[in-house]
Amino acid sequence: MSLNEEKDLLNSIERGRQLAQRMIMAPALYATILIVQFVARMHKANLLKKTDWENFDKFMKFCDYNVEVANIPLSEQDMAEVRERVDKELERFMNQGSITEEHRQLKAKELVKEGIREKLDDMGIHYCMLENDFDVDHMKIYYKKSDKARMEDFLGNYIKEHLVSGEMEKDELKRMMGEKTSIISVPDALEEKLQDAMEAVDVSFAKIKDLNLADGKKQMYIPNHQLQIVKQLYQEIRDGLIADGMDDPGDMEEMTQEELNATAICKDDQDFVERCDETHREVSDSFINEDSKTWEEVTDRYEPLGSRSSVDYMNNDAYEQISIDEQTLVAQSGATQFVKSNGEDSVASMMFACKVPGTGYKNSPTQFLVIPKDQVFKDTHANRTRYVAFLEKDKKQMVLDAAGKPIKGDLTSVENLMDKFDYQRNAPDLAPSIATPTMKI
Repeated sequence: MSLNEEKDLLNSIERGRQLAQRMIMAPALYATILIVQFVARMHKANLLKKTDWENFDKFMKFCDYNVEVANIPLSEQDMAEVRERVDKELERFMNQGSITEEHRQLKAKELVKEGIREKLDDMGIHYCMLENDFDVDHMKIYYKKSDKARMEDFLGNYIKEHLVSGEMEKDELKRMMGEKTSIISVPDALEEKLQDAMEAVDVSFAKIKDLNLADGKKQMYIPNHQLQIVKQLYQEIRDGLIADGMDDPGDMEEMTQEELNATAICKDDQDFVERCDETHREVSDSFINEDSKTWEEVTDRYEPLGSRSSVDYMNNDAYEQISIDEQTLVAQSGATQFVKSNGEDSVASMMFACKVPGTGYKNSPTQFLVIPKDQVFKDTHANRTRYVAFLEKDKKQMVLDAAGKPIKGDLTSVENLMDKFDYQRNAPDLAPSIATPTMKI
């Protein structure tokens, strides 16, 4: 093999290695696994419109699964203001007796969300909102992670304009918010006691609607010049509770606007699920045994040659499966030794090679398909040693001749390779794909 041919071979193998590494080092795909799974379960349980699911699926793909979720409460004042509009729009259905309070609530919620969509559009934020976002009193905004700074600006404005109330007139509240203010965070158990104490000594404050019901804390805006008084009031209340034999409720904390905004953001997948209402969580939980059984069946059957799980590819429409007989296409073809002799050991060890069926005869020179080991699995249920490999449809595959020189052209397309290899059959009966590389319902 010439120097140039050897260089071409090593470059081809290196590209395959980099492809495998990119698949391994794609944490965004795993970061949203529970979120995608949860929404898919709601779709499967007919609690989510098909169009909503399709929009969500397209959005996730568009963002390459690099998304975050803001879970923010709906403004009671906003909801009240749209009630009249809702009643007028639904008036013609009233006599039919088909309008329930739930219908009114959902319609009002949708009208409020329309105004929010307009603001998100104006700010250039890439987002997705579902009609059923799994909690009557909150809304979930799925947004592209690269738009986080813009989203924080939106949240800061939305909180001040819609989620703030207090013992004061609306104009006074606006005036206070225009001044220098601090944000305090106190345990739920002390919120009312502190507010009563502040009213008693004429301290202005503005309550912030709870952005995270699960953290056990409430937040308020306080004028900067009265912050020290509030700290003293809180400490007196705290000391009094401890003196009465109660557990220490903990410190009062100061927060920045950015830290307040962050309480609306789901920290991780599990946090997202916990912020959904109980009914939807129960529906999701009902799938767990079914999911576990299917995952176990797949992982037990397909033994990985690399570091990836077969579940990552099994329900991914971007890949095709082929079946590779070990005896005829690997052992007898010399494919294993072929890779080692044509590449550096560190690179070759990450690759799997097999002969392309129908080659190696008088009128058809031998060709070898070289695949990252992470995409190859041993089928433990086969009668004889057999492998299952997953080929990415839209990518040209690495096919080499007997001298190790890359073969170019149509011969490297998955479509043509599928004509030569047996398609993997008798695989586990998995549910329809939800179109994500790491998910399975």
